[in-house]
Amino acid sequence: MEKIHFKEWLQIIPMWLIMLLFIIGVIHHQSHTKYDLKETYIKEAELKYFQAKANLVDEVNKYIHTKAPQSNLSGLAVVDACEKYGNDLKFVLAQGFVESHYGTTGLAFKTNSVWNVGAYDGLDSDGVHKKFKYDHPNQSIEPYLKLLNENYLVDKIEIDLLSPGKFVNTSGMRYASGEDYETRMLSAYEHVTKDTKIDSLQLEIKYWKLRSGKK
Repeated sequence: MEKIHFKEWLQIIPMWLIMLLFIIGVIHHQSHTKYDLKETYIKEAELKYFQAKANLVDEVNKYIHTKAPQSNLSGLAVVDACEKYGNDLKFVLAQGFVESHYGTTGLAFKTNSVWNVGAYDGLDSDGVHKKFKYDHPNQSIEPYLKLLNENYLVDKIEIDLLSPGKFVNTSGMRYASGEDYETRMLSAYEHVTKDTKIDSLQLEIKYWKLRSGKK
């Protein structure tokens, strides 16, 4: 049987088939290029997200240690917990300062319960139930946020609690007995807002979180 050379094959193959194969090759190359560009953009957005979050943690740590240099409360632990439970970071910082200067004063100095969960007027550290005593201040964050969300923030947001007489739970009980508690809380909240870049950093985190597709 006589062999057909390559040039003869080209003459036999219809021109439309050659064009079709060429177009398929171009589309395949472009699809891979687009995928690579998208993957690169997502990775860059993820990096920007983590950089912004690291900056936020630094900002929180700086604020805590400016207000209470001896505090062992971790900015990372506070930021992660607020992100997990959906709480207002500035509110949490404000109340931590009002309650115990981030675990460095009052009962919290002995119990490590930064927000004084489980502490009542007239109690000393011996009177606080053992479940509200912690080995480290970071361990007091989640119990506080759960209490806040389940008892105080039902159909409310944190800012609602800062009006006079409004920091009450679903049973109408006040978080603290002091009549000026909400006023002190509001002042502390305003100081956090004014003295930190938390608002702008959280907007940056939200932006890059959306761009990276993170949930």
